[in-house]
Amino acid sequence: MLRANIAPDLITFNTLVDGLCKEGKVSRAHGIVILMMQRGLEPNVIIYSSLMDGYCVHNQMDQAREIFNLMVSKGCTPTVVTYSILIHCYCKRKRIDEAMRLLDEMPCKGLMPNDYTYNSLIHGLCKAKSPWAAHKFFKNLCSSGHSPDNVTYSILIDGFHKHMCLDMALDLFHETQKNLLTPPLIIYNTLIDGMFKAGKVKDAKELFSRLSIEGLYPDVYTYNLMVNGLSKEGLLDEALKVFRKMEGNGCSPNGCTYNVIIQGYL
Repeated sequence: MLRANIAPDLITFNTLVDGLCKEGKVSRAHGIVILMMQRGLEPNVIIYSSLMDGYCVHNQMDQAREIFNLMVSKGCTPTVVTYSILIHCYCKRKRIDEAMRLLDEMPCKGLMPNDYTYNSLIHGLCKAKSPWAAHKFFKNLCSSGHSPDNVTYSILIDGFHKHMCLDMALDLFHETQKNLLTPPLIIYNTLIDGMFKAGKVKDAKELFSRLSIEGLYPDVYTYNLMVNGLSKEGLLDEALKVFRKMEGNGCSPNGCTYNVIIQGYL
C-alpha cells in the first residue's frame, strides 16, 4: 500500500495490529504502531488494547504496562476492556495487589468492571492466595449486588476442589441451582473427579446420573473420570458398563480410556 502511495487508515492499522498480535508477532505489531505515530496517525483504544493483550498473552507484563501508560499520556481514554486486559495479566502473574489497585481505579474513571474483570481476579486469588480469599472477594461482590455467572462458580469450585475442600465446592454447586443457573459440564467433571479422589464413589455416580436429567452430555473426559474412578475402586464391571455406554452414546474413547480399561484388568 505504501509503495502505491495509498495511505493506510485507522481500520487498516487496527486489522494489522490485531492480526499480528494473534499470530504472536507482537514486536512487529508494536513496530506498526510506531510507524502509525511517525506518520501522524494516533492509535485508538482498540489498537492500544490489542497490543497490550498481545504482550499479556506472552507474559510480557512490563511491556503491556508501558503501552497502557503511553496510551494515557497520549490522551487516549482506557476502556473497561483495557483495564480488564491488564488486570487479567497481573492475575496470571500472581501480582494481585497491582490488579486490585487497577480495579479500585476503574470507578474513579467512570468505568464499571464486568464479569471478565471479576472472574480474572477470583481466578488470580485462587492461584496466588487461596480459594478462601477468592470466596471472600466473591461474597463481597454478591453483597454489593453483582450477580455471578457460571464461569465464576466454575473457577471457585475448581479452586476448592484442588484444595480438597469438597463441602465448599458442593455448597457452591447447590448455590448455582438456587440462583437458577444450570451448572455446565465442566463443573460436573470437577466434582466427579473430586468425589472419586475423596473415595465418595456413590456421590460421583449420582453426579454422573444427574447429567442426563440436566440435559447435559458427558464428554470423553467425563467418561474417562468415571471409568478410571470405578476401576481404581475395583468396580470393573461397572467401569466396563460405562465404557460401553460411552460407545453407545457416540462418544469415541481415546487412548486414555483404553489404558484405564487395560490397567484395570492387569
